Amino acid sequence: MQPIVATIDCANGYISDALSANAHASLAWVGVGLLLPAQEVAFGEINNLWKDNKYEEDCALLVNRHKKTMEGVNLVGSDLSGLRKAVEDAQNKYERLELIGWLSSVDPSDNYNSALAYRQLGEVASEQVTRTRARLVTLAGSGISILSSSVIKYLQMGHDNNPRTVLGSSDRIT
Repeated sequence: MQPIVATIDCANGYISDALSANAHASLAWVGVGLLLPAQEVAFGEINNLWKDNKYEEDCALLVNRHKKTMEGVNLVGSDLSGLRKAVEDAQNKYERLELIGWLSSVDPSDNYNSALAYRQLGEVASEQVTRTRARLVTLAGSGISILSSSVIKYLQMGHDNNPRTVLGSSDRIT
């Protein structure tokens, strides 16, 4: 914008000198020279309007780009949430099956047969054999204390860092 006004000012000086001999031409050029500042202000306003319009266009493009980026981020987030849930479900199913297999693998008949042998030999009182039978019927393994401690230790090893798992024990022995 400024180069145009400077060129017109330069031409004004050149033409003023050339037309100084003709009064009518000089008077007309003086009128043009008086209009130049008004034109400079008008061009400045047009320039400001153009800048504002260009700024609004750029902002609209950035808003559209931001919306598209956020849609992509939301899509990736939903995909990752689904993947996380699938992994957690698979892990929970595997851990449950592993625990059931571990608890079911104990054969209580060895302990029961051993208790019967003690009874037949008379080394254990009848009341103790009854309590042992009750334990063997209610829990798999050699007894509540041994089974409980081994189960708790197993759960602590496998679930120590999982905040969703609560471990507890019962002191009730039958």
